[in-house]
Amino acid sequence: MTEQKLLAIREEAIAWHLRLKEGSAEDWDAFMAWLEADPARSEAYDQVKFADAAITPQMVPAATAPLAANDATEPTEEPRRGLRRWATALATIAAIFLIGSIAIPLFTQGANRYEVVTRPGEQRTIAIGDGDTAVLNGGTRLILDRNDPRSAEIAAGEATFVIRHDEARPFVVTAGSHRVVDVGTAFNIARDDRRFAVEVIEGAVSYERAGTAVALAAGQTLETGDDPGARVRTGRRTPAEMAGWRRGRLSYSAAPLEQVARDLSRTLGTRVMVDPAVAALPFTGSLRVDRGARESVDTLAATLDLRARRTGDGWRIEPGPGAPR
Repeated sequence: MTEQKLLAIREEAIAWHLRLKEGSAEDWDAFMAWLEADPARSEAYDQVKFADAAITPQMVPAATAPLAANDATEPTEEPRRGLRRWATALATIAAIFLIGSIAIPLFTQGANRYEVVTRPGEQRTIAIGDGDTAVLNGGTRLILDRNDPRSAEIAAGEATFVIRHDEARPFVVTAGSHRVVDVGTAFNIARDDRRFAVEVIEGAVSYERAGTAVALAAGQTLETGDDPGARVRTGRRTPAEMAGWRRGRLSYSAAPLEQVARDLSRTLGTRVMVDPAVAALPFTGSLRVDRGARESVDTLAATLDLRARRTGDGWRIEPGPGAPR
């Protein structure tokens, strides 16, 4: 495929990413058709999504809508609003390109900060500092600092950290505005553009965000949205079920189907999509993810009396035949 074609697909992926932030069910169906028409589009969309997740407000350039000359054809307020919306979209696109073409190479080539990336479906174990480890699930971007081995940043994805306790230098994991401070433990963190979750497998951690501090011990979980004002929810779970992706099994209790699909996509390396009509259905159960995507997705769909069908390079879960839409 030519470079020009790749750039065109990336631009289309950016446009879809912006459109789907406030998209309708019709937009989603059109997006599915766009994805299925070319396997390269799925990879391009993932790159845009992960790049956008890494953007901070400081990276987005200020966008000023162009003003018309002071003449008889000066635009009305409605066209001005349209121009401002377009300028904001262009600013976001510019920021995404900045992340993709400038920031990531700096992470990997700079003297201090560097990035470890796994493809969807890939798992990797890395050493951090002296005796600390991180196990990365698929589709993960972990940013580290050679000058500070007691810190890590998750730009996107999921990782399990096994950390030795050092009271003088606690280990800190950041993810946007989220901050998790180790108190000598093993814990799992998952982050995407909608959800941030922590599971404490051993020991304890402290979760901090915008004046909120929550202490979590082994067997406790925390989940919140990635928006600054999102509600923080805590719960309990058997530690043996936490980070189940490392053992080929994902377990849930009343988790939205859309969340389960995102976890499957990351762990299996195969895009799993959900029809908006059933995205909020709760799923409780356990899924094997070490026997291939077909079995995992078919089991999930059958449990909820839904249908799973192959779509290009992925799977789509939707209402079964005859179900109301």
